[in-house]
Amino acid sequence: RLYPLETAILAVSPGFYQMNPMEARTCLGLLPGRKGIAEAAIAGGYHIGAGRLVGGLISVGNELLAEAILSSLRNSCFDVNVCDPFLGSVKIGPDSCAIATRIRLMWMRMRPAVISEMPDDFLRTSWSPSKVKERMDDVFQDDAAASLAMEGYDVKENLIRAVAGGEWEYGTLCKEAEETDVAVTIGYHEAFRQVQTDILDSMTGGRGPEHLHHRILDWHERLMKPLEQHGLNDGEIPHDYRQCEGFIRGSEHIPVWWINVPFAMMALSGLLIQEDNAFVRAVLGLFFIDYIRPVRTGSGLFARLYMNSQLLAGGYPWTVIPANEARAFEESLEKARVTGEISDLARKIAWHSLNSFVAPKLNGEDPEQD
Repeated sequence: RLYPLETAILAVSPGFYQMNPMEARTCLGLLPGRKGIAEAAIAGGYHIGAGRLVGGLISVGNELLAEAILSSLRNSCFDVNVCDPFLGSVKIGPDSCAIATRIRLMWMRMRPAVISEMPDDFLRTSWSPSKVKERMDDVFQDDAAASLAMEGYDVKENLIRAVAGGEWEYGTLCKEAEETDVAVTIGYHEAFRQVQTDILDSMTGGRGPEHLHHRILDWHERLMKPLEQHGLNDGEIPHDYRQCEGFIRGSEHIPVWWINVPFAMMALSGLLIQEDNAFVRAVLGLFFIDYIRPVRTGSGLFARLYMNSQLLAGGYPWTVIPANEARAFEESLEKARVTGEISDLARKIAWHSLNSFVAPKLNGEDPEQD
């Protein structure tokens, strides 16, 4: 009661965790979002305490918040050595949170419908890292045009081409397009490149692709950086969950209450990590990221980026929803949000994936198929 919770738990000794494990785990379960914890650690110089806190979060099963805090601290050049402060791990399930229970029940109901929409004989390929890089390089301009348009931005091809080419001057671009459109295009390009790096890391020894949802806040930071630099972020904090109510333009769905966003993402994280079907991760990952709206700006963008990361992991192609199909795609997504009927959305993703497929050639031979 004398200190804010995040400061108090950063300052406690190791004995608190070991002598009062129930109270310590309860405190960890009540922690707010990443930003307040990271700021308190840096302000107080709690290097050791931060390592215990992050280790404690991992111990109770909240890897999502632990990784977000650790990433934020390391981005600030704040050294942290993670250690488990408990004598034994006890995973705390999110069942006590109503939104977590709802997400789990929705997943259980939707999963069979998603699986039924992907044809068993769909041609798949074992993508090599070089082919993934090549595919993403080739598809960026089409992806940016389609995805940014779906978020309501008026982005022209020449702007995307200039940003992708790397030879541009901000002031010059702003003479030819609205400044917000310029900044968000630059930010999306940076986020897209970070997604590419993360996918390649997952293929070459990093954590598996099912963990890529942990990177959403890093993608958000890349997207928001140009907006923040030029005063266009409207107070939104990069690399943090939204701190206000969410809404979706033209939708009847009301996204998760902002206070419950960390709990909703924790529940989704567990489901994605346990899921071994990449197409299910792609469809339900997209749906639930959109449904939760973890960040104020870009949740739809990140939902589609995550979808494509999982399609690639499953041997499917990077899939762009073309402009003439965007309305139908959004209608199927809205149907899933409001009624829970996921089949139309899964069918459209499968269909667009099939039509996006261009079988790559490796040394003149067909790629390995399954």
